[in-house]
Amino acid sequence: MKWTQIITTAKAYKWWQYKVPLYMAVVYAILFLENFSFGFFQLTSVLLAFLVAIIGLAAFGHFFNDCFDIQQDALVNKYNVAQQFTSTNRGLILAALLFLAAIPWWYLPFNYYNSFFLLLQTLLLIIYSLPPIRFKEKGILGIITDALYGYTVPMLITIFTFIFFIENKAVENYEQVGIIFLTWSFLAGCRGILFHQIQDAKNDAAANVNTFVLKYGLSRTTNYLKIITLVEGICFLYLLANYSLVLLACFCIYVLWRAFQIRFMWSERFNPIYEKNRITFVRIYGYLYLNDFYEKWLGVILLIMMSFYEPTMLFILIGHSILFPNGLLAFFQKDFRDILGGYHEMMKHIKKN
Repeated sequence: MKWTQIITTAKAYKWWQYKVPLYMAVVYAILFLENFSFGFFQLTSVLLAFLVAIIGLAAFGHFFNDCFDIQQDALVNKYNVAQQFTSTNRGLILAALLFLAAIPWWYLPFNYYNSFFLLLQTLLLIIYSLPPIRFKEKGILGIITDALYGYTVPMLITIFTFIFFIENKAVENYEQVGIIFLTWSFLAGCRGILFHQIQDAKNDAAANVNTFVLKYGLSRTTNYLKIITLVEGICFLYLLANYSLVLLACFCIYVLWRAFQIRFMWSERFNPIYEKNRITFVRIYGYLYLNDFYEKWLGVILLIMMSFYEPTMLFILIGHSILFPNGLLAFFQKDFRDILGGYHEMMKHIKKN
């Protein structure tokens, strides 16, 4: 099997760029809390092992879902990667992916907490797709399950794996911060699956898939989405303020920069402050602001901050930049040369008003 076929089978394009960078950012945030108790080479091996575990479980979840979506996808002529395999081969692939996900835990710290959440994650991936349970067609249960296995539970696995590497685990207001963290991650997951269901609404209706959006309607869902996005953003600001004022300042600078891009630099321009369309509002604030920061900037900024205290973290930064989207590299590769044009557009706008 070629690499392209492996990537397609695992549906890596759906989760590698959009979720894994955030999981890794959570790792960096934990390690930055206090001096971690191992050297550079051990840190590198631990991070690589953790990445392998993520790859195995994420690929398992997506392929398992495809195995039980074959008939419905066929109704709308949607390509399903699992349809090319026999039932036996599908079972072998699923077993191999679970084995891949399990191997790293012979090396990674395995404790009661992360083992519980690993089992919970696997269970959620199964009940989301497996008939007759198939929570993905059970309205609100599908939203909750997707949000849990997409964001909240993987982050809990991450926390309870790496928290034991740091020497001082004391965090001020840890109970309050923990509740806000769980709320934030859960809302981010809810936003993601609801927006996805809106985009897939026509196909789901044709395939008789009973999703939350089809059950409660587009208008009601977009109202929920707008509220979810606002609360998610407030929770994220709270977390940044309690974690690091430097990181909060970086996010504020990013918000101003993104507003400048949206208003004056991009071919498709918006005025974020006065945007009334609810779907566009969610796309701007949920994806162009929040998601892009989660995926392209948060991990990079944390690694840069860590590099001031431990210069060898620059090598981790280089590795992260090779593996994942990097907002800083994109800025110097493309955005930097467009600043002058954006400035002229802004001045034209000021003169008109």
